[in-house]
Amino acid sequence: MTLSDITQELALAASLPVAVYSAVAIFLIKEILEWRRRSKADRVKMRVMKSVLSHECERNNWFLKSLRSIAADFAYDQSPYIVQAGSSGRQSYEFHDGAELRSGGSIPSLHLNAFEKFAVEAAYVDGEFAELVREALDSLLEAQHLRNSLIEYSGDEMMQDGFFPYAVGELDRINAALSKLYMACSGAELKDHRLR
Repeated sequence: MTLSDITQELALAASLPVAVYSAVAIFLIKEILEWRRRSKADRVKMRVMKSVLSHECERNNWFLKSLRSIAADFAYDQSPYIVQAGSSGRQSYEFHDGAELRSGGSIPSLHLNAFEKFAVEAAYVDGEFAELVREALDSLLEAQHLRNSLIEYSGDEMMQDGFFPYAVGELDRINAALSKLYMACSGAELKDHRLR
């Protein structure tokens, strides 16, 4: 081994740690920049989810208020209601006093799509928020069951007698879950509703 070979070996050994340190530093810088990019994207995604879900809570709150109103109409004189579908497919209820229409109105639809979509996406961003979305979705699925039962029990006074006390009790639980999510999304109490 010559002196130049030894010099080359020493130079290679001295340059190796610098290359390794440079690679590690570049890797760390890349990871930090990627983490910042993901964090910013997650904040934007969370803001969008909260905005959409607060709007959807208000839309579904219209159904909860409507079902409470139907229950109050039923409690007024215990006459059975009937459900009819219009030419557009919208369903409405009617209370009759003999042959005369006493009261009625439309049966609003529930809006579940955004909750179903964001239930999974929220889990990647914020676990606590995802749990609120899941609870609200479970409650809205129960509300969908109540809506289906309302339609199914049309004209059946015996079934309606037991349905409305049960429904009003469930509405309190459903409203509580929606209100918790709405508070997390908007920072306000769920009082308002939207028709669309």
